[in-house]
Amino acid sequence: MKINWKEFALFFILFLIVFSAYDFIASFFTFAGAWASWVAMIVTVFIFYYAWKWLSKKRLGV
Repeated sequence: MKINWKEFALFFILFLIVFSAYDFIASFFTFAGAWASWVAMIVTVFIFYYAWKWLSKKRLGV
C-alpha cells in the first residue's frame, strides 16, 4: 500500500489546526465544569469531520 504523502500532510496540518483550537473552544464551555473538556472534544471532533469533508469536496471538485 502506497502512502499518499500529500494527503497525509493535508490531514496532519488540518488535525494540528483543529486540535490546537481545542483550548480556544474549551474556554467557551467553562460553565459546564468537569464536563467542559468532553463537550469541547466533541465540538472539536465535529469541526474536524466537517472541515475534512468540505476540503475533500473542494479537492475532488464536487
